[in-house]
Parts: sequence; C-alpha cells; structure tokens
Amino acid sequence: MKKVFIDCGAHDGCSVRKFLDTIEDAHEYEIHSFEPNPNLAHYHPVGNANFHNKAVWITYGNIDFYNFDRTGGSSLLAHKNERNKRKLKDKPGWQKKIKPPEKITVQSIDISSWIGSNFKVDDYIILKMDIEGAEYQILEKMMEDSTIKFVDELWIEWHFTNKPAYKVVSESMIENLSKYDVKFVDWDAMHEPYLLETHCTEHKDF
Repeated sequence: MKKVFIDCGAHDGCSVRKFLDTIEDAHEYEIHSFEPNPNLAHYHPVGNANFHNKAVWITYGNIDFYNFDRTGGSSLLAHKNERNKRKLKDKPGWQKKIKPPEKITVQSIDISSWIGSNFKVDDYIILKMDIEGAEYQILEKMMEDSTIKFVDELWIEWHFTNKPAYKVVSESMIENLSKYDVKFVDWDAMHEPYLLETHCTEHKDF
C-alpha cells in the first residue's frame, strides 16, 4: 500500500511545506503537486514532491487558463476571471501591484483518469483541492467513474458558496461524497511560515 498526497492547486508549495512540517508520517508519502500558473513554477518542487506544471481537470490536452499574476485567484473558469477583473478594477491600490488577468494556454490533466492509472484502491490517498471552482466538475466525474473510491481524505476549499446555486451544489456533493467514506479535513496552508508568495498574502480577497 502506498501513501499518497496529491496537491491540486499547489500555488507556491505552501501545502507541501505544511504537510511535511506538521504530518507525522509525511516522509512516508509519495507527493504530487499540480500548479499551472507559470509565474509560480520557480517555487517548485518542494522537498521530495513531484511537480506537475499542469492544471487538473476532466480532460487531457491544452486548455484556456485565466492567469491572475501570482495571486491565488487564477482559474480555468471564465466567470471567475470576470469576477477577478471586476475586483481589480474596484481596487486602485491593487492595480499598482498586480497585473490584470490574462488568458493563456496550459496543459490539463484528467485527474480522475490519472489517479486510476497510477494508484490502487487500497492505497491511502489524500487529495487536496484549492482549484478556484474546478472542483465541482472534477468531483462529479470522479463519482461517475468511481475513482473517488481511491480517495481516503479530501482536503478542499469550496468556491462560490456565497451564491445560492453553488451552496446547494456543494452541500449535495458533500452528502454524495460521504457515501464513499471520504473523510473531510479542514486545511489551510495559505499563511506564514508556509506561504512564501506575498502577492497572495497582500491580496487575499479574490
């Protein structure tokens, strides 16, 4: 049995730093970090992690990615990009330090297929997700193709839950995920001493 930590939305590697520092048996884990933002690639790899400069998604190939400088707000979703542009427009102070979002092309990986191809159901897998709204479609696919059965712990930040529709979807998804005996763990590494990228600490509200 392998122990595996999969960090989706790795940002500057803060979760891997915290994982290695605070999880007692962290040295026993095979670690994979996924982060498509080219402005953050220089922070990786962290420790013994395998770094993948790719976006996790439901397909393999090239995909549009709305890159928001070095903040934590970059996303695959166009409506998240529109939200970022509005917030930047409303905050003149940010405009002096942060470049406007730009659409770039990045490689995507079908994360459910990748998990199913590289690991076994009896491996112990921790899946961390902070992927700016892409979690809904990915987890839906993982339940459809049963790769959610590979996941033992889900460390996740749900996005857009201030909107009623997304709140309903996230609550329904949590209920469905509970049927697979997935353990939910509260996790936040976007703080000192683990977070190194100051663009994120200075401009959190994305």
